[in-house]
Amino acid sequence: MVLLTGQASVDVLDGLASASLTLTAGIGVSINPLPVPNIKLLPPEIDFPSEEITLLATVSVGIHLTVCWVASVDWDGSWQFSQGFTTPEIDVSL
Repeated sequence: MVLLTGQASVDVLDGLASASLTLTAGIGVSINPLPVPNIKLLPPEIDFPSEEITLLATVSVGIHLTVCWVASVDWDGSWQFSQGFTTPEIDVSL
């Protein structure tokens, strides 16, 4: 899985008001079992077994707001998605 993270923050009047934002996004692929072809010499064939492939994605957001060192608001949220599918078995004769 590959994750990208970004963060930004700002202070106004030495902290009288401040805000920060964090974003993270990720994407990945899972293959089970790893694709290893089965090679037969007589008769010459290459067999590719079926594979289970899963696509993964995730996103998270964090927001922090502070006003006058008294009021503070924090919010965090995250979402995940996955989709799986199976490839058919392939037999190739040479």
